[in-house]
Amino acid sequence: MGVTGWADDQRQIATSNELIVLDNEKSGQKSCKFPNYWQSTRSTGGFLRNTPVFCGGSEESLAKSCFRLDKRSQNQQELSTMSTERFAPSSVVIPSRSQSGKEEDLWVMGGTGTTKGFSSRVFKRTTEYVDFGKLTKYGPDLPIGLGFHCSIKINSTTIMVMGGLETPTRVLKGTYYFHLDSASDSSAPKWISGPNLKTQRIEQACGVGRVGTITTIVITAGGAINGKGTPIRTKSSEILQLDGEGKTIGSGKTQWDNGPDLPKPLKGAAGVSVENGERFLVIGGNTSTQSGFQNWILELQCSISGSGGKQELRDACKWITLEQRLQEARTSFAAIYIPPENNFC
Repeated sequence: MGVTGWADDQRQIATSNELIVLDNEKSGQKSCKFPNYWQSTRSTGGFLRNTPVFCGGSEESLAKSCFRLDKRSQNQQELSTMSTERFAPSSVVIPSRSQSGKEEDLWVMGGTGTTKGFSSRVFKRTTEYVDFGKLTKYGPDLPIGLGFHCSIKINSTTIMVMGGLETPTRVLKGTYYFHLDSASDSSAPKWISGPNLKTQRIEQACGVGRVGTITTIVITAGGAINGKGTPIRTKSSEILQLDGEGKTIGSGKTQWDNGPDLPKPLKGAAGVSVENGERFLVIGGNTSTQSGFQNWILELQCSISGSGGKQELRDACKWITLEQRLQEARTSFAAIYIPPENNFC
């Protein structure tokens, strides 16, 4: 698992990218660090073509840059330049839009520019596909401008985005989903409204989990919610229960349900789905502005018996704090799952 971004309680950008070997007490392997020359924060990323790739973020000129972690040199290497600055975007890894075979793209969505004065920033509808070429290609626009939002790939054909900011002061609870197999059909709707979150959220952790053999769940946890005009941290979480293939999303029958509370109100954490959704982790984040940066790794664990209905699922899930920790407390960073066969340490 690789992480990069903002760190420590003095609000300094992290000087390293950290790779965590999960369950290292079993494997005997240790975690390791790569230099963070790009000094990125609020970036986004994914694991494509056997390589960790991160894009955007940073308050400086590098908000258009994408870089890869090179296994051989144990260093960062510039990969691509996006068409526009993207601070606080989101992304998912999808089959390549421009190449045949098993190649992959990082689909980067939304974000904002880095103009001084946050109140004047414009949140972007545009998206683009990042591959291993120097230039990127535009993808379908989002239905609205978004930043500080969350995006996930529910299954091989369905993408979902949730929450975020539409303007510097408007926190959203809407969700949208996109069927990748409709991308080449000009008559097909690109984005379809999904079930609203129970509350508005920005900077939340989100991902896909699995309970048993047939229950797929979408999780969103923590973040900042709209509290009397000022976003405040929350420890609440929400769970959207789907069928085995995620087909019930957007049907009008599936709604978000309350999930278990996190240990503390938290925003800026990263959500990571591990082992094809068999595990869902919430990593780092901040519980307060001055001294609340966290190095914890939380795991959502569910124990289901009987029919596994919504009420039973919510009550049967809880957050466990793992013994394993980040080496450096972090918030507002990107984290991606690296399969164990691709050992970068």
